[in-house]
Amino acid sequence: MPRFQSRLVKLILAAAMAVTLPITLAGEAVALAFDGKPLGSEVGTATDVFAWLFTAAFVAIFILMVVDQDRMMRARGAKHGSAR
Repeated sequence: MPRFQSRLVKLILAAAMAVTLPITLAGEAVALAFDGKPLGSEVGTATDVFAWLFTAAFVAIFILMVVDQDRMMRARGAKHGSAR
């Protein structure tokens, strides 16, 4: 993946994390306040969806960072002539 696209994807994923985390935290508070009632159940389900979206974005950005780091380390090793 070209470097520009990788940065754009990481930026979009970070923005998704910045949006979903506060929604998840606020939703959990509402779900606990209305525990056992229909509203609490619905909010809890919606909060679970946002938590999964946050988790997916977190894992995806982590994998992209590891791939970029590996690419940089391999390029640095090739530049200095180290053999593997």
